[in-house]
Order: sequence, then C-alpha cells, then structure tokens
Amino acid sequence: SAIISSLSLNFIINSPFYAFSKSPFKYPIAKSKKNTFRETLSGLYRSVEIYVAEHPEKSFNEYTSIFSIDIDAENLNKLKSGRFIVENGVLYLEDISNGDFCGRGRKDNFEIIEGACS
Repeated sequence: SAIISSLSLNFIINSPFYAFSKSPFKYPIAKSKKNTFRETLSGLYRSVEIYVAEHPEKSFNEYTSIFSIDIDAENLNKLKSGRFIVENGVLYLEDISNGDFCGRGRKDNFEIIEGACS
C-alpha cells in the first residue's frame, strides 16, 4: 500500500500537468472548460446562421446583439455578451463571453482567450 502510494505520488509529480499547478488536475479541467465554450460557440453560430437565413429581409451588415434576436441556442442564458455581423455573406461572431472566456470568429475558426471580452 505504501509502495503504491509512493508510486502514485511520483507519477503525479513527474506528470506534465504538475508543471502548471500544484494540482495535477487543474490544467485538464481548464482545457475541458475551454472546449465546452468552443462547443457553445459552434452551437450559437449554427443558431444565428439559421436565424439569418430565415430572415433574408434583414441585412445584418451592422453588429447585432445575440440577445436581440429570437434564437434557441444551448447555453445562451450563460452568456454575458455577444454580437454578430454578416460581411460579404460570411457570418462572424464577436465578443461572445461567458465571463470565463471570450470568443470571436467564424464557423470552425474561433479565437478563444481566457477572461471576459475587453
């Protein structure tokens, strides 16, 4: 039992995650949260894309708040800010934030930074 505990502790200390924090589990959790936010952005993008397609009478060539349109996007209630624009037929998300991360970009090409949008 003591040998197993010693081996387990040695494994944790020598793991690449230990270099990031005293807790070997902090880094994977943060990465998981970032990936979850990326999935939120993808879902939001699809929802806004559908909304834009269903409303061809609107141009959306100026920034529009994601909260001002009627979309059914998962985790929308967890977002604190966000807007979108359509330029040359391409939809861009801008300043989408849940307080922990800020994202912007277009389909399958999102830039995500840690922290709220500035």
